[in-house]
Amino acid sequence: MYCGSCHHMFARSFPDRLFLHNNGPRTANPEFFAYYSEILSTIRRNGYASGLTLFEVGVGACECLLAAREIGYEVFGIDVIGRHVEDAKSKYGLNAETADFIEFDSDRLWDVIIMGDVLEHVSDPGQALKKAGEMLSDDGALWISTPSFESAFSIIAGHDDAMRRQQFHLNYFSRESLYMLLEQNHLIPVDYHISSHYNGSMEVVAIKESRMDA
Repeated sequence: MYCGSCHHMFARSFPDRLFLHNNGPRTANPEFFAYYSEILSTIRRNGYASGLTLFEVGVGACECLLAAREIGYEVFGIDVIGRHVEDAKSKYGLNAETADFIEFDSDRLWDVIIMGDVLEHVSDPGQALKKAGEMLSDDGALWISTPSFESAFSIIAGHDDAMRRQQFHLNYFSRESLYMLLEQNHLIPVDYHISSHYNGSMEVVAIKESRMDA
């Protein structure tokens, strides 16, 4: 489906439990440690966030949490897939919890929130961004990676773009639709990169709207 007013693509219908049959083990790929190190260095170097607490939505194979911990961050993550959380704790000694982000209850604020390849999977990305804004410290930064159907890669690949056929993807953003949703939730995009991790994905850093008025 396509919404012309917000330049956004989305699945016709959403399942109740998206990851019901996606609970297999995953192994951390060391090749991604330097990738996440550079992302966090960019956030600090550009002054988007200076604090050293990090919350990750969707720990996956834990490459981001492991890299951040090595750099010196205090890290914590959640995932809806219990196996990923079990591996994070038992294999790597990381602090993690099995939880749905929208339902996650915490009064703590975080300097950096990581949402790598998450928004395309959630049924209500606006609510997810609202939640992220509520959990972000006043001088913190939100980092997002998500496929873009108007990316240079996707335009060239067309329907051969594998991201268009992912069974677990509910939303397919453009830069315009992501920025619109961020701004609706009082988050301002301040950095845009073409991902070196996934072809056709965009990586965006956003900060709280209130910082722009300070």
